[in-house]
Amino acid sequence: MIELSFEQINKWIHACAQMKHYKIVESDQRREICVELFEDKTGRFTKTINVSVIPPDSEAQIEYKVVGTSKTSFKIDEAILQGLKDEGLLTEADEACFERKLSVKEGPLRKLPKDSAVWRAITEKPGMPTLAIEEVKDEA
Repeated sequence: MIELSFEQINKWIHACAQMKHYKIVESDQRREICVELFEDKTGRFTKTINVSVIPPDSEAQIEYKVVGTSKTSFKIDEAILQGLKDEGLLTEADEACFERKLSVKEGPLRKLPKDSAVWRAITEKPGMPTLAIEEVKDEA
C-alpha cells in the first residue's frame, strides 16, 4: 500500500481548487481583451498592437505588445456532406476541404496480443494521468 500524507493530499486538493479558479479568471480576462482587440472581426487571424499604460500610483508608462489569435472551429454535418457527395454535387476542390483522420479504438486494440502486426503502426506514449481525491466520511 502506498503512503500518502494528509499534507500531500490537502496540498493537491487546494492546488486544484486554485487552478480551477484562476483558469476561469484568466479565460474571462482573455475574452474581454480579445473582444476589444478583434473589434467584431471573426475568422482565423492574428492581430498585434502596442499599448502604453500608466499603472495606478505611478507616472511611468509601460509598453506592452499584445498579440491575439482568433480561432475558428467547424462542425461538419456528415449526413448532409455524404448526401452532397452521393448526388455528385461536390467538386474535387470541395472534397479537398475535408480529411478523414484515423484514430485508435482502444478496446479492441487492448484485446490483441502485443505481437499483432497492427502494433507496428502504433506508437503508445503516456499521457497526463488523472487524479481524484475525496474525503471518505464514516457513516457512524
